[in-house]
Amino acid sequence: MASSRRRVQVLNATSDVLPAVGLEGLRSPHHTGYINVDYTNDGDIFYWHFDADPDDASESSATLPLVIWLQGGPGCSSLIGLFLECGPFRMHDDGSVAPNPHGWHKAANVLFVDQPVGTGMSRVQHDAYPTSGDQVAAHFYLFLVEFLKQHPQYLRGDSTRPIFLFGESHAGRWIPQFHTYIARQNAKQSPSSFHIHIEGVGIGNGWIHPHVQYDYSAFAHGLGLISHAQRRSLELDCQAAIDAGNMNTPECFRNLDSIVASVQGGTSRLNVFDVRLYGDAALYPAQKPLLTTFLNRPDVRTAMASVEKSQLVKGTPHEFAECNAYVNRNLAGEDAVSTLADVNAMLANGVRVLLYNGQWDMMCNALNTELLVEQLTWVGRTTYVGARRFTWRLGSGRVPAGFVQSGGNLTSIVVRDAGHLVPYDAPEAALDMVKRFIHSRSFEDIEQQVANQDDGPSQRCQSRQSDDGSSSHVTMVVAVASGVVAALLTWLLMRPRVVAVKRTHDEECGGVDSSSSDDDDGVEEDLMQGHVELTRKETAASRTRKTIDIA
Repeated sequence: MASSRRRVQVLNATSDVLPAVGLEGLRSPHHTGYINVDYTNDGDIFYWHFDADPDDASESSATLPLVIWLQGGPGCSSLIGLFLECGPFRMHDDGSVAPNPHGWHKAANVLFVDQPVGTGMSRVQHDAYPTSGDQVAAHFYLFLVEFLKQHPQYLRGDSTRPIFLFGESHAGRWIPQFHTYIARQNAKQSPSSFHIHIEGVGIGNGWIHPHVQYDYSAFAHGLGLISHAQRRSLELDCQAAIDAGNMNTPECFRNLDSIVASVQGGTSRLNVFDVRLYGDAALYPAQKPLLTTFLNRPDVRTAMASVEKSQLVKGTPHEFAECNAYVNRNLAGEDAVSTLADVNAMLANGVRVLLYNGQWDMMCNALNTELLVEQLTWVGRTTYVGARRFTWRLGSGRVPAGFVQSGGNLTSIVVRDAGHLVPYDAPEAALDMVKRFIHSRSFEDIEQQVANQDDGPSQRCQSRQSDDGSSSHVTMVVAVASGVVAALLTWLLMRPRVVAVKRTHDEECGGVDSSSSDDDDGVEEDLMQGHVELTRKETAASRTRKTIDIA
């Protein structure tokens, strides 16, 4: 499809109508719009763009980067992120909307995008929902190119200003796939075209590598939800299916379902997005139904100007839904495909990557993110593995905001007191995280005292054979030495008992030799001191082994 046929509809969302529907108190300019990415099927992607409104007077929207927010699902609207997480507005429990003091527009220019087509305010005709990640990536690229043409403030000669892609959950698939597609298109561009500069990405509680992430048993065991024996049962069933190449396996789906059912509280089920909660995970967070009602109010739709081009979908007026089941169903096959290779490619290309997890999310949990990171192979891996871990704090606060490891061009963070939606649960920490990351500021507030141990090949049980038979000689020497050490330890441990028996015998027979007693006391003291020192060394060695196992 020729780009000349692509429609662009920019709608003004900054009118005086906004305060009348509760959208007030925002100083920075913002607007909504549609960009066509599928001319044949009227596939239009909806967006809402906000200029930065930094608290720091030395910063301005003209110099700050562009952050693009992509919701997960697949098929969930980025307006969830806008109104419930990191946008300039924040919806409260009663359905009212107020300015968000921790919106990410305080750190950057922010663009919320409803994609794929058919998601949220976006639309498409003829049930032409995308059926592959490649198709979604192609649509997003067309959207981004057209958006940048309509917003030349983000262009600098033949390149763009730094752009950061952020998102959560299924965005662990979107973002790596989008970067791969954009990099491929950048390589094809003619001198007259511009290069899209993806400076960095942030993936929150991302679904990236199903081979690791389908197994929830270790995380559940760590929380005390199941026993070690239950963990092994679930783990073996799931991994056997995955190892056989069956990613969409009932065994792995039952892995999570079994855990949830095992810890059911009456009629309430454990919330897999935040294990501190019980209730219907589909209604998490609690304001989602209120958001749907709000965004379908005629006065709100008029204020957003999206009603001007409402189209028919399945014969009914296009209504907002926080998640589109048709989009989700059409892309269900993508769920089991790993994007680990795409993450490797991003890192290899020098893109700065942030992987962050709320500590209480089970669905895309911190442990499994750490395990998938161990399988990355880019050149900076050694630097990352050798980097110390730090406690990250907000200002001078005494309570940690999270825990951070950074090396090469990878940063991983576990955000304290947060579930699947980090900016929802920890808005202040999330804003601080974004500011530090996009400006390359350090998270190294307080160094943790436990060092990292990379899980390389174990050397403890390896024997080195040689042609001259020296290994046999070494084995014999070690065996003899072990026998001597064992005999010495036995004598050391038994000697105090022998001395005690002798003393008791002498006392009972009334024939105690004082000089002998003094000598025996000295021997006993020396032996006991040696035993204490040996115990200290064994304890230290045990602690070292535990530290390595935990790390």
